[in-house]
Amino acid sequence: MATVPSYIAGVRYLPGADRFVRQLVPGQELHLKRVTDNDHDPNAIAIVIDGGLKIGWVPMALTAKLAPYVEQGRVKCFVAEKGNPRGSIDLIYSVPGEPGFES
Repeated sequence: MATVPSYIAGVRYLPGADRFVRQLVPGQELHLKRVTDNDHDPNAIAIVIDGGLKIGWVPMALTAKLAPYVEQGRVKCFVAEKGNPRGSIDLIYSVPGEPGFES
């Protein structure tokens, strides 16, 4: 199973999301939801925590590649690291059964 490192995009545009992002812990699983009516990205994927609250977006550079797998329910998303040198939260996406999946 290959993994793709990334981050949470667009947190600042979602009121209150930053509070929930600060509470994330390494290893925590996050949920991905396709958003087909997004004006900025036809392959948009929201990052959602338990309870259904949207806390951000998968970066646009990855959405075209991840969207088909998200629609199939095959992508796993986990918090990888907190407080990296960029000051953001790192995520890891994996697609079980897709050994060639790379960014």
